[in-house]
Amino acid sequence: MSQWKLFATVFVTGMAVTAIELTASRLVAPYFGASLFIWTNIIGVVLLALSIGYYVGGRIADKRNGEVAGKILYPLIFVTGLYVALIPFIGKPIFLFAYSAIGQSALGVFVPSLFAMLILFSLPLVALGMISPLASRLALHSMQNAGRVIGSLYAFSTVGSILGTFIPVLFTIPFLGSRETFYLFGAVLMLAG
Repeated sequence: MSQWKLFATVFVTGMAVTAIELTASRLVAPYFGASLFIWTNIIGVVLLALSIGYYVGGRIADKRNGEVAGKILYPLIFVTGLYVALIPFIGKPIFLFAYSAIGQSALGVFVPSLFAMLILFSLPLVALGMISPLASRLALHSMQNAGRVIGSLYAFSTVGSILGTFIPVLFTIPFLGSRETFYLFGAVLMLAG
């Protein structure tokens, strides 16, 4: 597999991670607000899911000398994109259920919003976390340049994440809306897949 294709892949998936994270705050706000508790839940769920994805992706990347990585990388991105595009539809019932669970609880919005975010956002973020280890395995042709190749892939992913912070906040959310931002980044992931 060509190096440029793998670099473009991690760039796009890195961009999608932060776009999902920032757009999630807007999708959640009508139900739970946008307090520090909500942001803590969003960031915590993103980091937890990515950590699991990195671990699982690393384990899968080593199966059969990287054969499995080559077979699942792009289908995984496509399915993740489809899920991301469906988030506005499946999110509403999850948020309404979690919101109704708040009641008179002393825990306020923290636990129900955490529950809702874990259910809604864990799966696609675990999948996106798997991408960098899978791409790293496919990009490595020898251990002699492993540090440079893996460092470069993660750098491209991070640059994508930087772009993923600005595009939703400055362009897609203000001009298109939150739902449409999920549709857009879902479509971008499906095209990449």
